[in-house]
Amino acid sequence: MKAAIVISALIACVSACAPQPEAVPRATAYPRPALPDTASTTTQIGSITTRICAQAIVAQPRPDWLSVSFPTLNASIHITATDTTTQALQQVKANRMQRLLLNIGSATSSNREFTTANGFDAIITTAPHSPTPVQFLATDQSTIVVSGAVYIPEANIAAPDSIAPVIQFFEHEALRIITSIRHD
Repeated sequence: MKAAIVISALIACVSACAPQPEAVPRATAYPRPALPDTASTTTQIGSITTRICAQAIVAQPRPDWLSVSFPTLNASIHITATDTTTQALQQVKANRMQRLLLNIGSATSSNREFTTANGFDAIITTAPHSPTPVQFLATDQSTIVVSGAVYIPEANIAAPDSIAPVIQFFEHEALRIITSIRHD
C-alpha cells in the first residue's frame, strides 16, 4: 500500500515537472452587434403602406420616399414608391434595376426572386462586399414600383463575416417590407 502511494506521488511530481505546452491566445472574435427587435409598425409611403422595424427612426423627405435609420447599426434603408402607369412601368423598373446594379458595382451578389401573397413580384439582392449590401425591388406589374437600398457607410468590405449578422437582419427587414406592401 505504501509503495502504491509513493509511486503515485512520484508520478505526480514527474508529470508536474514535465514541460508544459506554450499558451496560445484564443482567436479574435468578431463583436456581435445588438440587433433591433422584430417588432414592426405600419408606415405610409406614396400610395402604399408597409411594415418597418419599430425601433427604426423614420424620416419622410417626400411623400414617395422614406429614409429609415438604424443608429445602433450605423445603417439606413432608403425606400421609394413610384406611382406609374402600365405603359411606363417597364421604364421605371429598368431605371430602378439600373440603379441597383450601379450600387453593387463589381461586387459579387445573389438574388432571391418571388411573388408576395399580395401579388407583388419582387427581388432581393444581397452583395456583402458592397456599401449597399441589401437592395430590393417590388412591383404589382401595373401601377407601383417600390425600391430600396440598405446603406452601411462603414461596412467592412474586406471581412464581410464581421457584419454578416447585420446583413442578415437587413435581408429579413427587406423581406418584411416587401411582403407587407399594401395598396391604400
